Amino acid sequence: MDTSLTAGSVVRPVGLIATPWANVFNGQVQQGVAYRAESLAIAPASGMTALAAATTPKAVKS
Repeated sequence: MDTSLTAGSVVRPVGLIATPWANVFNGQVQQGVAYRAESLAIAPASGMTALAAATTPKAVKS
């Protein structure tokens, strides 16, 4: 395991697989998607800047 990985680190999943699932319990259907990755790679610093810019809330003029 990479020791530079800490809580809050931005990572890139490698070999990501999404698997839909559904269960019936007490007559109610529950469904969702399970995700699995072969590994996680630490995202480059340049990608972190773009991600921060894309997810930062913008001021709304009224």
